[in-house]
Parts: sequence; C-alpha cells; structure tokens
Amino acid sequence: MIDKFSRIVLSFGMRTEAQIFEELAKVCLSPGYIHAFAVLCFRDTVVGYDTELRSHDLTKLFRYETLIKTELTTLYGLMIRGPIDLAVPPQSVVSGYCSDSQRLLEELHRSMLSDPGAGEVDPEAPLLSLYRSPSAIREMIFYAAESAYTFQYRDLAARRYALDQDWLFANRGFDLNAAAAICRCITDLIPTRLMGQLKAIKDQKTNQWTLLPGFSFEIREVTEQTGIPEARVEDVLRNFAAPSVGANSQFTSLGAFNEGFKYPLLRIDEGTYALFQAYGLAEALYDAPFYWMTADKAYEKTVLNNRGAFAESFAFDRLLHVLGASRVFQNVELQRGKGETLGEVDVLAVFGDRAIVLQAKSKKMTLAARNGNDLQLKGDFKLAVQDAVDQAMLCSVMLEDRGVTLRTREGSIITLQAPLKTIFPISLVTDHYPSLAWQARANLKFTADDKVMAPLVIDVFALDAMTEMLDTPLRFVSYLWLRARWSDVFMTSHESTLLSYHLTSNLWVDAGVNLMMLSDDISAPLDVALAARRDGVRAARTPHGILTKFAGTRFDKLIKEIENSHNPAAIAVGLALLEVGEESIKSINKYVGRIIRTAAKDNEPHDFSLGFSSSSSGITFHVNSLSTEDAEDMLYRHCARRKYLQKASAWHGVTLTKEGDLHIAASLSSSWRYDAALEAELSLVQGRPALEIRRKIGRNEFCPCRSMKKYKHCCGAA
Repeated sequence: MIDKFSRIVLSFGMRTEAQIFEELAKVCLSPGYIHAFAVLCFRDTVVGYDTELRSHDLTKLFRYETLIKTELTTLYGLMIRGPIDLAVPPQSVVSGYCSDSQRLLEELHRSMLSDPGAGEVDPEAPLLSLYRSPSAIREMIFYAAESAYTFQYRDLAARRYALDQDWLFANRGFDLNAAAAICRCITDLIPTRLMGQLKAIKDQKTNQWTLLPGFSFEIREVTEQTGIPEARVEDVLRNFAAPSVGANSQFTSLGAFNEGFKYPLLRIDEGTYALFQAYGLAEALYDAPFYWMTADKAYEKTVLNNRGAFAESFAFDRLLHVLGASRVFQNVELQRGKGETLGEVDVLAVFGDRAIVLQAKSKKMTLAARNGNDLQLKGDFKLAVQDAVDQAMLCSVMLEDRGVTLRTREGSIITLQAPLKTIFPISLVTDHYPSLAWQARANLKFTADDKVMAPLVIDVFALDAMTEMLDTPLRFVSYLWLRARWSDVFMTSHESTLLSYHLTSNLWVDAGVNLMMLSDDISAPLDVALAARRDGVRAARTPHGILTKFAGTRFDKLIKEIENSHNPAAIAVGLALLEVGEESIKSINKYVGRIIRTAAKDNEPHDFSLGFSSSSSGITFHVNSLSTEDAEDMLYRHCARRKYLQKASAWHGVTLTKEGDLHIAASLSSSWRYDAALEAELSLVQGRPALEIRRKIGRNEFCPCRSMKKYKHCCGAA
C-alpha cells in the first residue's frame, strides 16, 4: 500500500479523472472488446496449480499490475453500457484493447491522488494524516482488499435471508438454497470450460482465438449438475443478468453506481450465459436481495430487523462453535435493582476470568461515503462501528460492577465463576466495509485500560475465518489478547492478513518495534487453508505455523489439557505459553521432558524455570508426587520467589504428575515491589547472610535450603 501510494503522489501533469474515464469507456465499448475482457479476467483472476494448491500459486494475485475486482468490474460495467459485439477481432486488436485498459486504469488510479490535500499533518500519526483527505479516502476504499471469500458470500446468503424466504419466492421467484447450489455449480463449471477452451485453441487459427467460451455455460449444464429444473435455474439467473439494452446508463463516472456489481451475468444467447468473475456472482447473491426487499416500503422494516437478527445469531453460533454452550449467551441484559436495565450485550462469552462482549451492527457504507464525502463517511462510520464500540465499551465497564445482574431475555441469571480479569469488546458488521481496519485505526474513539482491552472491529467474514482456524477457547482468546495488545503497532487493510500472520508466525512484536505494516500477500496461507476447508480444494487445511510446528509435543499436550479447564489460573498459564517464541517452546519440550524422566527414576521432586524478558514474566514447571496441598504450597512459594527475584510483573507455574499430566496451575500477577520477607528467604536459599533481616521460618514452610521438604522435616527437625 505504501509503495503504491508513493508512486501516486509523485506523479504530475495528469489528465482529469473525467477525461480518463471517458476514454476508458470508449475502449470498453469498442467492437469485440468482450474478448479482451475475457483475456484480462483469465490473466488476473484464474490461478493454476499442479496436484495441490500452495501459497506461492497465489503470488500473481498480489502483484501491483494485477487488476483487482473493482477495476475489472469497472471495465465490465462500461462494457455493458452498449450493445456487445461478439465477433472475434484480430489478436493485435485484442492485445491493444488489453494494453489500453491497463494503461488507462493505472492513469485513473494516479488521478485519484493528483491533489492529495491531506492538510495539516498530525505529528503523532503522520502516516494516517495522509489518508484523511477525500481523494485519499476514495482511493483507499476503491482499492481496498475484499474482506469476504467467494464461499462465504455464497454459503452465508441463505442464512442471511432465511427469514425473508417467503418474500423472495413470492416476489422474485427466488429460492435461496437453490441459488447457492447454482452459484457453486457455475463456479465449478467455469474452470472446466476454460481448460477445454485452452485445449481447443491449439487447433484453431489465430484469428479465431478467444477465451469467451471458457467463461460461458449453458442452463442445461447447470441442471445436469444440480438436478434443479431448467425453469428454476432460469428464475435464479435472470435476477443477476444484465439487461440486453439500457444497462448501466447512469455509470458515467467512478462516483456513480455501477450496475456491473448488480448484474455479474451476461446473456450470450438463448440458454447461454457468461460469468467472468465467480466472486461477483457470490457477492451479488449476498447483497442484492437486501436492495430488492428494501425497495418494497411495506417490507422494509421487516428486512432491517431480520438483518440485525442474522448478525446476532451468526456471531452467537460462531462463538458457540469455539467456546461451547456453557460459555456463550445471546441478548444479555445488564440490570441493577428491580428490573432497571442498564445495557444489553448482543453476545456475551465467558472463558474463566476472560469475557467477550460483542455488539453487532448491520449498517452499510453509502455510495456518498465511498466517494470521499467526509461528513457521510463519518456518519456511516458512527452508525456502523462507533455506536457499537461505545455500547460494547459501556457494557464491558458495567461487567466489573458486582452489583449488576446478568440476565438473558428468557430470564436465566448468568453467574460469573470468578471476577473478570480481561474483557474483549468486539464490534461486528454484516457487510464488506471497505478498508475497515484502516478506518477503525484512523477514526475510532475509545478508552481502554488494564482490564477492558482496545476494541476489535471486524465483519462477519473475519469472525467466520477466525473461529474456523482458531477453534478452541484458548487459541481464540489468545488471538484476541495479542490483537488488542498490539493494536497500535500493526497496520493492515483487513483482518485476514493479521490472522494469517498470526497462524504462520504468532502475532508478536519485538521490543523497540513501533510500527509493522503487513501487505495483503501475507494472507495467502490462510486463503489456501480456507479454500481447502470450505471449497474442497486440494490443499493444506492448516498453514504451517503455530498450529502445526509443535503438534504432538509435550508443549502441545499441555495446551490441549489447559483447553479443557475452566480454572482462571490454568487459562492464564495457557495464554502465557501461547505468547512464547519458538526457541522457548523448544526449551520447554526439552527440559520438561528431562525433569519428567528424572522424577520417574528417583521419585523426587524436580523443577525447571524459564523467564521471558520481553513480557516481564516467566514460568516454572514442577514434577512431583506430593499431595495436592503440598504441591500447591511448593509451587506457590517457588513462583513467588522467582517472580520477586526476576522483578517480573507476572509468574506462572505448573505442576505435572510423573506421567506428565497437568496437576496444578498457578499464576501470580502484580507489580514488583520490595518485600523484606522474600529478601530474607532468598538470602538463605542463595547461601548469603540475611543482613539485618531476621525472620522465623514456619515449621510448615518449605525449607530455605531448597530440599523441597517442609522445614519441620528438614533443617528444622533438629
């Protein structure tokens, strides 16, 4: 993003956006342009691979010169403004059309920021200042990475409009489940048709070469593949097919609505359609029904209510998938006294002493905001994001009040098992909100503290991906913790990039790093994994990284045991372990294994400690066969000493059985301060005189000689 931006602002002497757009429109309306458009779509959207899709196969999609969906849809929208000539022009003409399209789109991009007008630079955030002018906002929104995957649009559409099915069928002859099946079928058909056309070209004369048939399909084929009658297939397709005349006549500038998004299908002849971007059909399936229904004023209120219900129920189900039924609650009212409702949480999740407060909104970004209208942009952001964040933060603060009762709408009382240590506010939107991560970073206002974390602003697609890949409570909460902890450091255009980075490298920042910018190509491993999981693509279902590197090791075993615990101390230990680096994990595997083997041989207690200077904390592992009471005493004393000695803000402890199973977990967390008693203890342990500090050692305390026996059974026995 920065490289592209710097190339833009250093360009001078450019034509106006209107002039460039007019020339681009003429190119797209040229005879036979559709064949050039097919070439561009093949070049920039089709990915080939051998036996298995890998991250490097997606490299071309992230190159600067690759046309993105909004650019291709701009070409398509201009093309359908006039009659389409299907005659195949000479290859030199097709090549010229492609070159002109690429050149003009690049010039159009530069023209957007020919006069950035960023105004006064904020010394605290100079980079963000560059993106606050209307022209910069337009550029950022138009070229924003897509936040949803094709399969998410396709598969979530039926759920999103489940409550509107009767209206859709009665008014549009539209069956959502059939539409999703048809969309998937066409998406699968196109690659097969393209392969067939590439083979056919080899036997054709050069002046007959065209990829158009590769993007075309027949209704008959869809019926054969899905079993859905041709009439039903036609009912679905006609809702997304561009009119043969008068299509998109109002698309006279980039600021105007482009019906290319509304009509991704092109009718070639009777029974035959073309689809150049499978993504476009899935997106229209998810978005278009909303506009059909809101046009019916009698039904408008109903569809708005249904959209809000979808957001809440989807978030509830995804958190339920990760945390389990006993930990997730929907529509939780915060009450004081006799029925006084102070606030309501759309979805509340509790994991030990950690809580997630999620508020969902279904406000879309308006066309005026997309065009850089500052007032409209701020208004949209307030309604879609800021209001939800304010509500989430307010409810999070109220959760700290022990006088507040948590009650579901059904009347059930939710009792917290422990005082909350950390609360994660989340604002959720239901639609693709362009450059949401950038806008939240630049415009969001909130006050966080040690308990209520910085809010996370995401869409349903990001939540879906997060809960798919991090599908255990500890892994999911760990990501939320790291995401909040480094919210001011990472800069990215969308959440998938951060999630992918976390899966491959752990979301950690070394000391002294104040800013990290992540480019979109970092999301490739996640793209591949989700394609395998949701679309059945032959590929690795999990990126190589935090979920795979130490699978089957003692570290992995310990994490899985903690996953099943409700104990706050165990959860704190688990979260601390998930923060550590690769070398520390190797040390844990090596030395914990060693003390387990040694304890099994000599039947004596053994321990191993590891400090983490980057987080001012550490962890101690004990292996013994003591009673639970004695093991707890030993672990607590050891952790307290270690924490004091290292002047750490936190220290964690784990006691394992001789078989290596988790027995006890402990977590001490407080600011370091001088402690005379611990000074004396440590002086004795280290063989140093206690100086002027004198304290009697209790008979039931562990002996300061570090024998790991109680004082009365050791040095105090005499």
